[in-house]
Amino acid sequence: MNLRERFDRPLPSWTKDIKSEVYARIISAPFAEACRQGNREVMKKLVVELWPFVEVFPGIVERGYRKLLNPSFFLKYGPVDMVQLLRRAMHVLKDIKQDEKEHRNLWLDTGSSLGLRYSTDFEKEPLPQVKLWLDSVTRSSNPSETFLSFVAIEMIAESVSRNFLASEKFTSVLGKEGSRWFTVHTIDHGDESHENLEFCLAFTFYEGEADKETASRPIQYVVSRFLDAANVCV
Repeated sequence: MNLRERFDRPLPSWTKDIKSEVYARIISAPFAEACRQGNREVMKKLVVELWPFVEVFPGIVERGYRKLLNPSFFLKYGPVDMVQLLRRAMHVLKDIKQDEKEHRNLWLDTGSSLGLRYSTDFEKEPLPQVKLWLDSVTRSSNPSETFLSFVAIEMIAESVSRNFLASEKFTSVLGKEGSRWFTVHTIDHGDESHENLEFCLAFTFYEGEADKETASRPIQYVVSRFLDAANVCV
């Protein structure tokens, strides 16, 4: 089976189970309860303290995709297959990178709705927990783990967005403009979602057949580091 065929395989049904497990962990966290209750001070702290991750994530995504240019992959899988896959991967990268840049601006709009000023209120040294969260998505040289860490970020963003937007207390604090970062993360893109495409890329480079346990491990690790960073804001 060549790389294109591996990329085009349907995702295993258990990927939805992983997503449900991530959602359950996030909505039961202390920071999530504070947001649902419309705790303005916690929300302000979250926007400021998580900003170092949001600010650099577009660059992290680009560097992650550029790992595919490693000559060892061309030797292992063959230049023709790698070039064909890279064409598809770089198309995905362009879309994700642009979206993440726009999401970065929407994050600052959320801050503005809470009375925060850019860049004055955002000029802070990242918390140790945020540094560890950043490290969790950049540490691996394994392409499968890298793309699964990106899957985790997509799951985190969608989980908090769907859960918080269902709270009138939360939306009343932010208003329509301040809620846009969350709103865009609830749009259903179907099979072409960033999450699904990154799953496909992760499984393309998987050694052997993908299974739930090994796929879930790097995803849940990133989620754990996110929860550490978010809960310290409560």
